[in-house]
Amino acid sequence: MTPAELRRQVSAGGWLASTPVSFRDAVLDRTVIRRYGPGDVLHSTGDEAGGMYGVAEGMIRLMLSAIDHGPYCGHLLRPGSWAGDVGAITGGARLGSLISSGESVILYLPRAAIMGIVAEDPSYWRHFVAGTMLNLNIAFGAIADLMLRDHRKRLIAVLLRAAGVRNELPPVERSIEVDLSQTDIATMANVTRTTAGATLRRFEQAGLLRTGYGKVTILSPTRLRRMLME
Repeated sequence: MTPAELRRQVSAGGWLASTPVSFRDAVLDRTVIRRYGPGDVLHSTGDEAGGMYGVAEGMIRLMLSAIDHGPYCGHLLRPGSWAGDVGAITGGARLGSLISSGESVILYLPRAAIMGIVAEDPSYWRHFVAGTMLNLNIAFGAIADLMLRDHRKRLIAVLLRAAGVRNELPPVERSIEVDLSQTDIATMANVTRTTAGATLRRFEQAGLLRTGYGKVTILSPTRLRRMLME
């Protein structure tokens, strides 16, 4: 993609799409294109504060750790997603790690650029905070999904969230690839690897998805969401 196409891709949905054009342009004009390969680390837990990462192509794994266990894949960032906002705004250490799942292209917004944007117009802070609130809503939703008693529904919720359609379906039904292994999915849904594998096989037999090495392709997000709502 050209730089202009990458800019459109990263702002077509998600946080930037909901902001005024003037703010969106101020952000995109200050971004730097970065390219990553499979397994490349964007930043690690505990790293010093830096800027924000907007996903333009590919998928980025958000790795989470507690003091005494982890890391685990907690979320999959898709095009239009932004991360690194907490450290960028507060100046604190990174709370998680970001790792490229495959080939990916990121629009990186340096922390100094963020400070420059809000120095020019202090009211722009609210748009950065709105991005943090969007990510916080995703985190709260993931916590709530872990409280579902039915393990099948927990697995469906993880799949839909990783596909970017947990709360809103795409306007046209389409298959969506998710770069997560069955072990990743099991961990994110808090079930055993055996339970996850057996459940995914049943979903596959029903024509809901297709499993592959290190990935799952959701064939019918609409049917999965209907099962989740039952």
